[in-house]
Amino acid sequence: MVHLALVLDFSLAVTTPPQRLEELYQQRQLPLLQDLLKWPHAAITLTMNSWLLQHWLDQGWEAGLQALRELYDFGKVEVCGTASHHAILPLVPESVAFRQVRRNSRLLQQLLHPEWRPAGFAPPQLGYGHELSRVLQPLGFNWCLADDSAYAALHGTVPGQHIVRCAGLSVLMSSRLWSERLQHLGNFSVTQFARNHHQELKRWLDGAERGYQVLRLPGEAAEPSMLRKFVDAHQNQGNHWLHASQLFDHFPLMEGDVPPGSCTTSVEEFWNGNFFSPWQAQGEAWRLSEQAISGLEGVQDRLDALLTSSTFAAATPEQLEALRRLVEWCGELQV
Repeated sequence: MVHLALVLDFSLAVTTPPQRLEELYQQRQLPLLQDLLKWPHAAITLTMNSWLLQHWLDQGWEAGLQALRELYDFGKVEVCGTASHHAILPLVPESVAFRQVRRNSRLLQQLLHPEWRPAGFAPPQLGYGHELSRVLQPLGFNWCLADDSAYAALHGTVPGQHIVRCAGLSVLMSSRLWSERLQHLGNFSVTQFARNHHQELKRWLDGAERGYQVLRLPGEAAEPSMLRKFVDAHQNQGNHWLHASQLFDHFPLMEGDVPPGSCTTSVEEFWNGNFFSPWQAQGEAWRLSEQAISGLEGVQDRLDALLTSSTFAAATPEQLEALRRLVEWCGELQV
């Protein structure tokens, strides 16, 4: 038996045009969520950033939010954490990564259930590095999703009968090969594709009684009827769909090294040390962002100094004027 986990990634960058956001919601996200409610044995892992969730709230797209809540309440969907504004986390300061991850978790907790707690984490573009462990563990995450290509380049194979634990954090790796094939099926028969996939999995496991594989599918590529046929075809062949977190009930942990990389990193880029291309290519953007982050940290230090006890006991004119300037500056940034 092969245990399969499907991760649907709804997360989007904040630069996605409003028209595209509505198109995806009406044509992909809402129909898929509502269709999943009808599946008798759905077991899907979903990730969605809080920036997009907030957009749904602002637009009054309650049908999608209600479907998401019901899927969570019925146990058909496991909701993972991610970064609120779709940052490539290994490339930003850990303080920024921590803030985005925590912010995302807080909104999920508000929308889903006060008792919701994070288990798994799906970084934007599957941008993984060892430093994520220092961010995710204090926030309660047990595992992180990564792309398997960098691991395969380093080790020559990918795990299918154990789960790798690296830098104190368990790492599930999605199959880039089969994820991309599923994403770009075109007119190919979904049922035949599932049969081919099943046969290849059996060959890959080389006679082992059981194994697992994780697939990741961007939300814009998840057409409901295609997905349902794919899931049903695998079930008909005796395979078992699980939430990603449930894989830990069936497979042991083994210490190992998961190298940095993303869902786009090629083998050549990996060996050249370009783990996060194309995002590393924008040198001017990174230079300016580093200056902005440094400037904001300086402003935060100034605000902390103004929040001293004496300000509220007997504020001086200089302290009040400094606070007014900070308020005006914050207002200008929000315009």
